Amino acid sequence: MDAIVSELDPAAQRAFALLSGVTPLALEGCLRVPAAPSELVAGFGIAQRGLILAATELVAPRHAARVARWLDALPATTDVGFKLAARPGDLQIYARGEFPPAMIVSAFEAAQVAHTPVVIRNGLLLFDQFTAHMLGLELCDADASGAVYAAVVRHRRVARAVADAFGFLATALVPDAPPIWTTVAPTLLDAAGEEIAYASFAPIERGGWVKLDVAERPLPVARRVVEAAGFAEAWPALATTIAARAIERWSHVGVRLESQRAAVVLYHAMT
Repeated sequence: MDAIVSELDPAAQRAFALLSGVTPLALEGCLRVPAAPSELVAGFGIAQRGLILAATELVAPRHAARVARWLDALPATTDVGFKLAARPGDLQIYARGEFPPAMIVSAFEAAQVAHTPVVIRNGLLLFDQFTAHMLGLELCDADASGAVYAAVVRHRRVARAVADAFGFLATALVPDAPPIWTTVAPTLLDAAGEEIAYASFAPIERGGWVKLDVAERPLPVARRVVEAAGFAEAWPALATTIAARAIERWSHVGVRLESQRAAVVLYHAMT
């Protein structure tokens, strides 16, 4: 953990020290393919509004008022988590709860974040969801954008339906994304038992992204997903990082699609 924290922006390191000094946190390291700077997911379990705003002030002070308005518009929030990054001013905040579309729209309006109500409603309904399980604010320099997360039950009998629904979502929102989903989906979604997968998306009609995360996976799955996504050349460097961090299992694995770009995102639990 210390090695990852040391790679974060100094302001993000101070925010991490603040958060971890007050409340126990579930921590995850985050690896991206293609390679990107280190990220650390800290949360959830943060319920103190003042602590959330104090951490925001450290990393993204120009957005503190925006975050305050967003939180005030989300009374259904149970707890909050953060993604801290190596890039200065880069901060993602996640609110967890059960958020109906009307509340989501109100929160993004309060935060002055671009959103399209019909995208929010239909994106959730595509997965038979009437509420979002999680919402995000993604802050970078002066920019702010939103994220909507649907919690989807996945088991082998419905894996094809989940794959088809996410494929439709990708075609609708990011039609110019690399056409890798049909190749990646069978490996990503094939696992015994039942789990909660998260289908997430930017709440806008164009210029956004979509992502699907599944739960725990053994280490070899990462290589198969990375290769299916067309990033086989990245595996040797990734394998070196896996060994250096002594990663034994993925806490969850995701595939993100946006205009002309795709990424595999690998998360591992930390202590």
